[in-house]
Amino acid sequence: MVSTNQFVLQQSNGLKSRTSQCGFTLLELIMVVAILVLVAALSIPAVSRSFTSQRLNKAADQVRTQMNRARIQSMKTGEVHAFFYELGGETFRMAEFNEQIQNIIDGGSSRREQVPQSNVNFGRDRLPRDVRFVGHSVSEDARASQTMSEVSADTGQLLPILFYPDGSSQDATLYLQNVKGDTLSVNLRGLTGAASVRPVEGGSGSSGSSGGSGRR
Repeated sequence: MVSTNQFVLQQSNGLKSRTSQCGFTLLELIMVVAILVLVAALSIPAVSRSFTSQRLNKAADQVRTQMNRARIQSMKTGEVHAFFYELGGETFRMAEFNEQIQNIIDGGSSRREQVPQSNVNFGRDRLPRDVRFVGHSVSEDARASQTMSEVSADTGQLLPILFYPDGSSQDATLYLQNVKGDTLSVNLRGLTGAASVRPVEGGSGSSGSSGGSGRR
């Protein structure tokens, strides 16, 4: 038969054991939380860089798509079209290259001011956030010189790349760069008017050089 003193001693030891177990479990919980915080801190930069790279890829796709659209529209209408871009900025346009160009440029500028910045801002006439046109190289051919001399419109900061009704275009390369310094080039082959995207190692090609880019 268990005495009162033995019973009290057993209860006391049991309480101490449970308290020790609870304390150990709390320590484990703290360690787990600390590990989760550390993992999150290490993963945030990687996730951020992933979003930044996605925006750059999206920007290159936008430019290539609008260039292809300009080529197709020129072939369908029989009129010269142009892809306009803002060197050092984020604005671009696609339109028929004629005397009405100024109205399109002005109208696009007013629409641009109404569009807020966001991570998912992939509007038709501006690049995603933190992506810019940082360099270019556009050939000056005889047809381009003649076309531009016939159209007396001031396109301001927007520079044109021309697309012709026969499916060809000016030879051109545009460089897009994000805030991390990653660079992609959109290359336009004049003979076929086809656009392609390539990565640029080391961010080279972002000096803003040009082989003759038309109006300035």
